[in-house]
Amino acid sequence: MIGEPYELPVIRSDDYDAFRAIPTLDLPDTYDEWLKLFAERKSEHAQRAFRIIEIKVNSHEFARYLAAKRTPGNLKTLSDFTIEKSLGHHY
Repeated sequence: MIGEPYELPVIRSDDYDAFRAIPTLDLPDTYDEWLKLFAERKSEHAQRAFRIIEIKVNSHEFARYLAAKRTPGNLKTLSDFTIEKSLGHHY
C-alpha cells in the first residue's frame, strides 16, 4: 500500500542554469548530476512506500517565493516551495 505523498521538484533542462544562478542554492554543478540526485531521492522514497508526486518548478517563481519568504535558496527551501506548489500556491 502506498502511503503519504512525497513531492519532488522537476526542473527543466533549459531552466537549470537559471536555478544555479540563484545565490546560495546548493544544486549539483550539472543537470545530469541533478537528474541522478532526483532519481536517487525518488527511488529512496518509493522504497519507503511514499506516493511520489512530481511537481514542475521554474526558476522565476522560485525566486519570487524566496523573496516573499525572505529566505535563502537551498535544497530545503526548494522542497518547501515544491510542497506549496502542490497545494496550489503561486508566486
